[in-house]
Amino acid sequence: ATSAYGLLAMTHKYERGIFMQINTFELGSMGANCYVIRDEEAKSCAVVDPGGSGKDLAAWMEKEGLTPKYVFLTHGHFDHIWSANELKELTGAEILIHELEYKVAANAVLNMSARFTEDITVEADSTFNDGDIIKLGETELTVCHTPGHTTGSCMFLSGEAIFSGDMR
Repeated sequence: ATSAYGLLAMTHKYERGIFMQINTFELGSMGANCYVIRDEEAKSCAVVDPGGSGKDLAAWMEKEGLTPKYVFLTHGHFDHIWSANELKELTGAEILIHELEYKVAANAVLNMSARFTEDITVEADSTFNDGDIIKLGETELTVCHTPGHTTGSCMFLSGEAIFSGDMR
């Protein structure tokens, strides 16, 4: 269903004693999957790979009564980092990326935005590594380093749910 903000959303509810809701959006000109992971108890959320309009995502989260705590980046390519800075500016969310992708996101040539669109650079607030556990309210997400698409590509695992970027 398309929201009032032009975001195509699919909602998944996942339970394992803790209630976590996942909204999936297809964003940007490249159609990158963006996930909003909600911890219903804390009314907080994390945004994974904001590849489209940060303004629209921020407005949607405000309408939903959510406070974004983190922006997780699965890797540093421009179509996955596109609105990370805008979301941080609008919401105060902290940007996190794998340590091997920090320089990629911060460089328009390495993240390929210089080749396809305007120069986009993101300097993450913090980095993570394989096996790190990030808490979002009562929800725990484990970082899984999955090199291949890029050297520092990663996924986030929570129970039976996994959040990934590009797999090729």
